[in-house]
Amino acid sequence: MVTRSYSPGTVSGVALWAPLGLLAVVRSRQLLPHPVWRRGIMAGALIRFLASHPVPGFPMTLDATGPQTITASRKRPADALT
Repeated sequence: MVTRSYSPGTVSGVALWAPLGLLAVVRSRQLLPHPVWRRGIMAGALIRFLASHPVPGFPMTLDATGPQTITASRKRPADALT
C-alpha cells in the first residue's frame, strides 16, 4: 500500500539498512564457500517468509500474559471489530 504519510523507518531503511545489507551479502559471497553462502541466503529468506506469513495457531509472541496466537478467521478486517 502506498500512502503519502511520513514513516521514519522507511527513510532509515532505504538510506542505511538496505545498503548495509547489500554490502554484507556481497562481502559474504566473496568470503564464504558457495554452498555455505547459499544455505545462509535460503535460511534468511525462509525466516523472512515465516515472519511475514504467520501460521494460524502457531505462537508468534510471548509476553507476561502468555503466548499470543494468530487465529484463522474468514471475516474481513472491518467485520472482525464487530
